[in-house]
Amino acid sequence: MILRRLLVAASVAAVLAGPASVEPAAATDEAATVNEANISVAEFDEFVTALPAAGLTDFAINEASSTVGGDPGRAALSLLVTNEAQRQFASQLGLPELTDDDRAAAMAQTPEDHPLRQNPVAFGAIADDAAYRARLDSLEAPDVESLEAQYEESPASLGAYCATALTVADVDDAEAIIDDYGDQGDGSWEGIAATAGASVSDWQCTPLSSVTDPNLLASLAEAGPGEAVGPVRTADGYTVLVVDEFATAAPKLESLFERLADGGATSVGFMLFQGFLLDSDITINPRYGRWDPITISVVPLST
Repeated sequence: MILRRLLVAASVAAVLAGPASVEPAAATDEAATVNEANISVAEFDEFVTALPAAGLTDFAINEASSTVGGDPGRAALSLLVTNEAQRQFASQLGLPELTDDDRAAAMAQTPEDHPLRQNPVAFGAIADDAAYRARLDSLEAPDVESLEAQYEESPASLGAYCATALTVADVDDAEAIIDDYGDQGDGSWEGIAATAGASVSDWQCTPLSSVTDPNLLASLAEAGPGEAVGPVRTADGYTVLVVDEFATAAPKLESLFERLADGGATSVGFMLFQGFLLDSDITINPRYGRWDPITISVVPLST
């Protein structure tokens, strides 16, 4: 699957990227850092160079400038970053290290005569990603009660948000709710909602991967239990989200895990991994771009 994602990214780049390219950094620089684990420029250069040698010609190096197209280069670095993050996440869960059998199983659909199989650098990184993704999709939902301490410290670290929605027609009223809520300081929203004439909805827990507003995602990533986030424009008006306390969130988390296990848009494992990513310190050498937590990829600095 990652092979297809890389090729799609490269094809899009051929249409949109124009002359943009990923330039080489100084030898002493790091290409990226994931929770203090470094991905060196040499490691990145070796991988980028290996891709066209492995038959992925959309990643061809421009001989005149010694650069790779901007979007393909960022796609390649994204793969290395997520591989390191997935390795750390698996270690945190106490899972064993990947084996050659894991990699072989994950890459079983790649033809035996594909040049990729003859290139250990390219094959190794792509196989690692595929094997980690398979692990994520096979993870069972944890016992919700065991997540209380983690939720209390950072609800978003579970990769989901659980909230009560207070909705009003006017944005000024919504902002006043947030101001009053902050001034009140005791975590009670019932009186504020009544005073503002807000409609109240008990929202189900939802994967953060469904949040497309970067400002909202950033706010939810930082919000603790009982904190207010927003306002957010919705079909019904302007909504303030009050992040649930764990006692309220627990049964809704249980319901979310069940929905995902029954074939939701994402898996429980990937949702938890996104929570790990949001709780991680990921930095990208600005020569290559910046990390975007919504798309889980390296994107241009300008976006």
